[in-house]
Amino acid sequence: MTKKKGKLKNVLIVRPDALGDVTLMIPMINTIKATYPNSKITVLLQKYAAPLLNNHPNVDALIIDKKKEGKCNSIIDFFKYAKEIKSYKFDTVIFSYLDGFYALLMVLAKIPVRVGDGQKIMIRQLLTHPVNQYFRRLAIHETEQNIRLLDALNTPLKIDTTMNLNCDQAADITIKGLLSEFKCKPNDYIVIHPATGGGNRAWLPQKYAELINLIHKKTKFKVIVTGFGKNEKIINESIFQDCIKKPINCFERTSLQELKSLIKSAKLIVGTDTGPTHIAAALNIPVICISPTKFVKSLRWGPWETKNKIIGNPQACDLVCNPYLCEKLICLDAISAEHVFEELVKISDEKFYKAKMKQNWLLASVNIGLVVTNENSFKKINSIMDLYKEAPFKVNFLTNSLKIEQLLKKKYKNIKCTRFSTLLFPLLIRKLSKQDINLIHLFPQRKSWLWTFIIRQLAAPFMYCPPLIMPLGPLPNTASQLIDLYIEAFSQET
Repeated sequence: MTKKKGKLKNVLIVRPDALGDVTLMIPMINTIKATYPNSKITVLLQKYAAPLLNNHPNVDALIIDKKKEGKCNSIIDFFKYAKEIKSYKFDTVIFSYLDGFYALLMVLAKIPVRVGDGQKIMIRQLLTHPVNQYFRRLAIHETEQNIRLLDALNTPLKIDTTMNLNCDQAADITIKGLLSEFKCKPNDYIVIHPATGGGNRAWLPQKYAELINLIHKKTKFKVIVTGFGKNEKIINESIFQDCIKKPINCFERTSLQELKSLIKSAKLIVGTDTGPTHIAAALNIPVICISPTKFVKSLRWGPWETKNKIIGNPQACDLVCNPYLCEKLICLDAISAEHVFEELVKISDEKFYKAKMKQNWLLASVNIGLVVTNENSFKKINSIMDLYKEAPFKVNFLTNSLKIEQLLKKKYKNIKCTRFSTLLFPLLIRKLSKQDINLIHLFPQRKSWLWTFIIRQLAAPFMYCPPLIMPLGPLPNTASQLIDLYIEAFSQET
């Protein structure tokens, strides 16, 4: 089933989840409007996220999701909700967020064109235009995944990757008064949002306090700490307790509209990959993103098209990563306040080239495994290691030979080398998962069904991005060219 150009008139976009997810959807909205300038765009979202888009130039209307409001608790409620959606007479619904509830709701609302992720096998039958979204294509950012949904419309797209937000004039006035109260001026303060939405882990409160102390001691910037809710209150109180000079406390002092205005006038923002940091990116404010875990990859979730630095040291942890359950502090302790401060100073001064954004994210996201099973491969290994020296690649050696292990450790003393046995699959899979190996080169080069199919598939349940087994042809001349090869490979991965 195809969709002809010009037929998209009244479209509904479903995105009833977190602030960051809604923000990362904006380039898709802009692309729809650029491609179909006469279309009406309505977004279904949570009530608390509505202020993000209620004055966006390309959003015509908002629908507050009844499910998230707790107003759809019975079959009768469900049918009433479907009847309400039907009354808008949408011709197309695009599921930026897709689950069975919303898919069935839009079927009952009789929306004729339903676009969503075709990889969700159980829900696929409820879509008229499924688009396979390969979430393990690590180099495709969330904004790009959203835009790819529009391929189903069978129209040449005028892609607009801009992630823009507008600030409310009344909110600007309120924040101007708040800054005056704190004797702050635009661009002379740093916003710190220490909490996280849950996908990643939040940096330790005492580390944030150390960072704030360094900022106050070594710069002229003021620090404003933000947050909302009971859990974030505990975090903020812990931070303030350890600060020598107290930062400005804006906990629950701003609405979402006012938070946008506060961020808009900041020098930069520090936090995890959560709503406020993505809002900062949409406002073109520099972002220091503290990303401790192996599980969250900046290639997928990094601050979009703004000056940014991803900081993390996940390789310090030798455990299989599950940020939802883990209570150990290894990856959090591995990030020092001094390092974050150094990067903060750099990002406030250095020129930033957006063309290198994905290159920097790849270096932060990917761990490379060089599997060496033959001594005759050392010449090629030496060549690629020379390239790795040009940029901060994260490299590990793996070998099934004690002799090769000893040779590698002698020559490359600072590179971790792990010995394995392919006969002991569970142990090998665990080692790959613990080290979060996302890309593997085999030395000598060969096609290996064992690595390409069995080991990769067995590792998949334990890793966000199981290892891509990548053949290595003639080496490029520079590390930058090698990174581009890696990005291309991850973009094609299925």
